[in-house]
Amino acid sequence: MADLVHRSLDWIPTAPVLISESRDMPVSAAAAFAVVADHERWPEWFTTLKRVEVTGAPTGVGGGRRVHLRGVVIDEEFIGWETDRLFAFTLTHTTRPMARSMAESVRVEPLGDDRCRGTYTQAIEPHGWMKPLFAVARRPVAKMLRRALEGLERAAVARS
Repeated sequence: MADLVHRSLDWIPTAPVLISESRDMPVSAAAAFAVVADHERWPEWFTTLKRVEVTGAPTGVGGGRRVHLRGVVIDEEFIGWETDRLFAFTLTHTTRPMARSMAESVRVEPLGDDRCRGTYTQAIEPHGWMKPLFAVARRPVAKMLRRALEGLERAAVARS
């Protein structure tokens, strides 16, 4: 597997490519975050993922997991963890290095009783030769994140 540049939580808003989607959900922030923190069940709501394995501590900064997508495997390290509020990770290794570095975050913001806003952000530093592809991929990636948030909502409502 190829190494990617390790990024911190502070790097995310400064990334060269930033794609973010938000969704208001009729569940508490705790209910939504419980779904996010259940790593192995991510493929149930983020259907691009085929399998997720916890490879380090399942919670907290420094933990990790391995994610399987169609044709690619990615190792992730948790760089942000605030229970019921934030889950973030940096990609550390991948079988298909299309980016120099990448980090993602899922933020859950309480909006009142049994309501929250989920925001999924992907921060990417593509390899120079991949920059044109990422410009074209912005819309499909945003659509994928919207669908993931819709799935997150369905899963959180079902589990509540």
